[in-house]
Amino acid sequence: LSKLTLLSYYDLPGIIGERLYAVLETKDKNYIDLPSFTTGMTTLFLGSFEDTSKLIFDFYDFDKDGYVTAEDIRTVLSYITLSDECKSQEPFQKRVNSQTELRLILKKCFAKGEPLNFIEFKNVIEQINSDIYFIILLFLLSKRPFTKETLVNYKSLASPKKTKDVEKDMKLVVSPST
Repeated sequence: LSKLTLLSYYDLPGIIGERLYAVLETKDKNYIDLPSFTTGMTTLFLGSFEDTSKLIFDFYDFDKDGYVTAEDIRTVLSYITLSDECKSQEPFQKRVNSQTELRLILKKCFAKGEPLNFIEFKNVIEQINSDIYFIILLFLLSKRPFTKETLVNYKSLASPKKTKDVEKDMKLVVSPST
């Protein structure tokens, strides 16, 4: 998939679409091959917490230096309206409230300083505030142009041998007596 094809397929605002492309395009070939796409989508939506949090971390890591800053995260999350507390508010007021809420979230997440490496990032989302993880994950999930069944099919394409081996190994494990 070229960047244009991905952005047409997965309609995401501004830099969010760009970042998704950058995370999925792992081989620096200026396109996303089918294995990278299917692995990326299944990791994002069906992966373990460890794998998904690494993908989200990479999503925020613009310069691929292994660190994220509050500004990296603010730049991405600025494209998402966080708060919808008053339906009568004007869109501009909702955006102002979202930016205020985002600043408070980032202040809490980066209270011990910045930048954060992956281990520190994971610790923040596990121990301090998971909003920087869940906001983008749920936004991408809500905007996905495919069904859960499609994801399951992607998963079988992404790692058919691994899935079969896991199922085979699981049958060999003795169940606990209690």
